[in-house]
Amino acid sequence: MVVYVSPVLGVSLRPYVPADQTAVLELINADRLRGQPAVTPAMLGDALGAVSRISLREWGVGGRLAAWDVVT
Repeated sequence: MVVYVSPVLGVSLRPYVPADQTAVLELINADRLRGQPAVTPAMLGDALGAVSRISLREWGVGGRLAAWDVVT
């Protein structure tokens, strides 16, 4: 496992692994705003895979996409 040391004292980071899914979903859902839907495992998978289910037009984005943008 690779561990990255943060400039913040006492904080270390590591890459996400599938075993983290439950904890990550709990963290995200604990921080959501009123009215937002709960994040599902499928939504987390889309985010990790850089997949957007929302049309770029809805965000007012036009023109060229960045290399990391994935539109389905």
